[in-house]
Amino acid sequence: MIFPSAFPLCVCVVAALVRTAIAAPSDIKPESPCLKLFHYESVNEPGRWTGNLEVNSEDELHGVWIRVIFDSPVKELIAEGYEVVLSKDRKNEALIKNKNILLKAGSISNIKITGKYDGDKFPNLIEYRLNAKTICPAYNTLRTDLFEGDDNSIQFLSSILSRTKPPSYKPTFECGLKRSDVYPWQAAVSITKDGKDQYICEATLISTSHVILPAHCVTFSSDDESVPENILSVTLAGAKDTLRVKNIIVHRGYDPNILIDDVAILELDAVLKISDNVRPICLEGTDGSIDSLVLVGKAVEADQKIGNQALETIVDDVDTGDCALKNPELAALLGDNSVCVSYPSGKSACTGSSGSSIISRVNNVATLRGIVIVGPLLQDKNQCNADTTTVGINIARYYKWILRSIS
Repeated sequence: MIFPSAFPLCVCVVAALVRTAIAAPSDIKPESPCLKLFHYESVNEPGRWTGNLEVNSEDELHGVWIRVIFDSPVKELIAEGYEVVLSKDRKNEALIKNKNILLKAGSISNIKITGKYDGDKFPNLIEYRLNAKTICPAYNTLRTDLFEGDDNSIQFLSSILSRTKPPSYKPTFECGLKRSDVYPWQAAVSITKDGKDQYICEATLISTSHVILPAHCVTFSSDDESVPENILSVTLAGAKDTLRVKNIIVHRGYDPNILIDDVAILELDAVLKISDNVRPICLEGTDGSIDSLVLVGKAVEADQKIGNQALETIVDDVDTGDCALKNPELAALLGDNSVCVSYPSGKSACTGSSGSSIISRVNNVATLRGIVIVGPLLQDKNQCNADTTTVGINIARYYKWILRSIS
């Protein structure tokens, strides 16, 4: 994951660990691409190794998150002064984190690490990332697919063009039509916690088996790792059945630190039948002038709770520059892929939470223009007016990615 230029992060991570001669046999000597940055201090106990990780940054870091990836499963990982989270789905990955650490520019932090593993296969480090930036491998010397100059790369362009053909997605239904009292594309996502289902975000139906929503709704709060599919459930405004999630597709550019590319798609475990109460929204607009730009989502009530019923509010499109002036604290979240809207003056209640849909209508056909990532409640507001702004992502910027994900 790459940080935008506005937030340069030049990081040098050096892990100096010297293996002892008493170590296990030579056939388990690590041969990862990270050897110059990561070595093991001791492996003199079967199934156990220790080391010291030295972290050095040229920029000030508020909180440290290190994701380590090995070539085989790790049973246990302990880092002094840090919390370690082993991935449940990928047994060879772990997250070392401490959100309270302030690492000043030029300073060094040493982390003593102890790892345990089963069997004879020594888990060699093959990749790690610091605060969402890949540090190792910086360059993979084993790969041969290099660009060797225009005169030696005759297949270069044809290969690129073959990979960039527009994805094919031709729905066999009419999208974006509202023929009943419900918004047939509006969905709610819940998470199972302590044995109970808890509503977390809204989502929008974009195919007969996919909904779209912010990535921060379905990832852990400190990094870009998605939560387990089996703790998520989806309900549609026009359907009674609760749907399970088959797959979570998080945009590969998602940065939880500044909510860049904050978008994800959930693949449902069932194919829905189209009706007046269940119908995906359109992703491409039809020709003609826009009748209205509206925000469809749950109301934020006076007690700063999210209501149950989806409401519709006319909103005004705001230039991202003006949006930053209205709410300077949101300026860091605004970019080329952002959309910003404000509310009419004199409104007594706010509408919209994470995942609410920003739609336009042409000839009564609704097209998805954006999804909300920062609504009023996240800004500690329950009254909306022309000075209140809501930030979302611009769906048009992700059209090809969406089609590839659902095709």
